Amino acid sequence: MNLPILMYHHIQTESPVLSKLTVSLRSFKRQINWSSQKGYETISFERLGGFIQGRDTLPRKPIIITFDDGYQSVWDHAKPVLDQSGFTATVFLVSQAIGRHNIWDLQKSIPIRPCMDEATCRRLLDDGWEVGSHGLNHYALPELAPKALKEELTGSKNALEQLFKCQVTAFCYPHGAWNNRIQEDVKRAGYQVACAISAKSASVTDDPWALRRVKVKGSDTLSDFKRKVSNWYLTYRGWRKR
Repeated sequence: MNLPILMYHHIQTESPVLSKLTVSLRSFKRQINWSSQKGYETISFERLGGFIQGRDTLPRKPIIITFDDGYQSVWDHAKPVLDQSGFTATVFLVSQAIGRHNIWDLQKSIPIRPCMDEATCRRLLDDGWEVGSHGLNHYALPELAPKALKEELTGSKNALEQLFKCQVTAFCYPHGAWNNRIQEDVKRAGYQVACAISAKSASVTDDPWALRRVKVKGSDTLSDFKRKVSNWYLTYRGWRKR
């Protein structure tokens, strides 16, 4: 099936937006308000996994909202907007960055941004949000030796489950980097689903361990957003990738 899985990172109040992975608060509000007005209902990956396995049902117009990395701006800026529409989201956390910052960007010309701490993540969970794994350190998985790869997958899952006392069933490939070998390791690590930026599948959910997401860019207009979440566009992207 095709359903929009939106990929966000950082929400910025200042303008102009200086990164393709940063969306302005103004644009985010317009996108969420439009989605709510059109009757979309947010679901979790746990529920999607249950649907794929035949254990659960979905609303008429499901949508999944994701935030990679766990920036503090998710709590400060995104959550109040989502609360107004009754929406929840999934945050893919980098275990070693909780309460710290974007440690994976230290060697790049990217601003250092704070990440949410443990208490803030707990408040999200208490409000019905979902936590997923984005690895221990945000490493590109295909570059790792088997032992280090296992630690990124199982180590991060165990750390999050012990920290938040919840089951972590969703994984997100850091840097969007994955291959068939990595995918098999993700399955063995016990994840029910995994998110990719792009995948060679006819529909978004054809492969539960390579779920195709919609990258929301800072340069996207509301018209761009409407096009990206439309069923015809999701279908077209699947056809084009095959």
